[in-house]
Amino acid sequence: MGTYLRLTITDTTDPATGGEALDPFTRVVRTAWCHLPADWVVDGTLPSGRRAALVDGVVGAAWSPYRARVVVLRVQATVLTPAQARGRPWLDDIAGFYRCGPDGVLREVVPAEL
Repeated sequence: MGTYLRLTITDTTDPATGGEALDPFTRVVRTAWCHLPADWVVDGTLPSGRRAALVDGVVGAAWSPYRARVVVLRVQATVLTPAQARGRPWLDDIAGFYRCGPDGVLREVVPAEL
């Protein structure tokens, strides 16, 4: 079945790689909805190593066309309860949508594929 997660990332470009200076007005907040293998969540939370892998995948996909490095300022990972997941809240959101396979590979999908 798997686990559903809402990942909210606040980031900005690194001024050393051609981005703007670190400034509150250059921050970007991204939301990513993820379907993860069930064993990725331990005691209702996402372990830090798994969280880092997801952030790398989501931020890399968002910024790679610009070839800028990104400074991640804040990450919030919210594991959905089964009742919340049944409501499919991602269908009404403008965000990124990802499925993570058992091998850890993150694949961007359309919302209906979550």
